[in-house]
This record gives sequence, structure tokens and C-alpha cells, in this order.
Amino acid sequence: MLKVVSLLAATGAGASALAANISMFNSGFELPQMAPGGFTVAVPPGWVSLSPSTNMGVWNPQGWNAYTPDKYVGAQIGYINGGKLEKRMPSVIKGDSTWALRWKVGRRPGFNGGLTIKFFAGDILMGQHDDTFATLPPDGTFAERSIEFYVPPDSPAIGLPVLFTLEKTIGSQANFDDFRLESSDPGPACPADLNEDQAVTDDDFQLFLTRYNEVFAQPDGKGDLNFDAFVDDLDFQLFVVQYNVLTCPE
Repeated sequence: MLKVVSLLAATGAGASALAANISMFNSGFELPQMAPGGFTVAVPPGWVSLSPSTNMGVWNPQGWNAYTPDKYVGAQIGYINGGKLEKRMPSVIKGDSTWALRWKVGRRPGFNGGLTIKFFAGDILMGQHDDTFATLPPDGTFAERSIEFYVPPDSPAIGLPVLFTLEKTIGSQANFDDFRLESSDPGPACPADLNEDQAVTDDDFQLFLTRYNEVFAQPDGKGDLNFDAFVDDLDFQLFVVQYNVLTCPE
């Protein structure tokens, strides 16, 4: 059952300043890499589909009569013609913390697609942004969007995992790019520390192998380092990077 909590604005009394960006795999839809004009019709790597429709993907708009390269970040953007995407993050909500989800939304000429984006802690709705035909940017451009909030020390959201969803709610195609998540208290700095002892060692590797052999990520998300609901070779590549560092940053 969906729950909604009342939250103070991020600028409200008691809010801490935003201090850290939280790493987000494929936040700019640069994977898989496409030639100019190319696009996929599949769930983008690092994202999860919440609907039967997979009429979505990544798109390199060069050569199309849509956007000039200076209007978006990198070489590619994301799109949804139909369906709903979810991004799962490596953090949990903490009390007395501020949060901001930022992204860019585009208006492809003739398509006029808009998104509803919802930010959750577990099943608790923390914030929502809805674009309408009136609020979309001018044709052929992108505009900055954000959801910001402050979590008080007694919030029922404390300890719950962070995620957000994207759903096209108007028009025939929604375009978006450059998702960023910021927090004053982003949580653990190395998700490969599966036993939470502030080091990435052989003990964590044994736990990772157990999750790797199960393939599908468990509800606690451990081992799913790119947050795509699977524990696979992509996660192993990320694990090795942190294993070679050994000590987690403070």
C-alpha cells in the first residue's frame, strides 16, 4: 500500500546543507553507446521496468530534427513512449537530512511528452513532480527539474531504501537526461562492504558469491552494486574495484 508522509521543505528549519552526490549508474543514458541517430528499444542498463511495455530506451539524437547537442548532457538521452522505469539507489533515508533529485526534461518537437517522477523511501512517497503541456520547455530544448525535501528526526521513512520512478503521463514520447541525487547524509560510501565492517575483504567476496549464484537480487539489495535487480558480471566488475581499495572511505 502506498504511503505518503508530510515533509518540511529542504530550506526549512533544521535542514542540513546538501553535501554529497550519490553515485548513480547510467544516470545520463550513455549506455549502451549508440552511433549518431541510433536508439534502443529496451530497458536502459541499470534501470528496472515496472510495466509490461518496454517501449523505451536510450537515444543518440544527432541527425534527427529534434535537439542540437548543446541542449543535453553527453551524447545520449533517455526516452519513454510507453511504460514506467524505476531506479534503485544504494542509500537509505536518515533523519535530519536533506535530499534533492535533479534531472533534465526535454520537449521533442511534435511529441510533447511529459513525465511524472516520484521519489520513494520504501513504499512511502517522499515527493513528486508532474510536467504538463504548459510546463514543458520550448520545442527542441531541455529544462532543469528537481524534487527536494527535508526528513525530520522522527520521520517514519528513516531506514528505508531510496528509489524513484519515471512514467510518461502526457504526449507520445518523453525525453530526459542527467539524473543526479544529492543528500546531506548519503549513507555508505562503498556498497561492496556487504558485511558492513568498513572494509571490503574476502569475507565480503564470499557473501558476494552467494548472491551472485542466486542471480536475482534480494530485498536488501546486497551484491546488486549497479541496482538493476540482478547480481551478475556487471556487479562483479564494480565489486573488484572496491575490493582493490580494501578500506571504505569515512
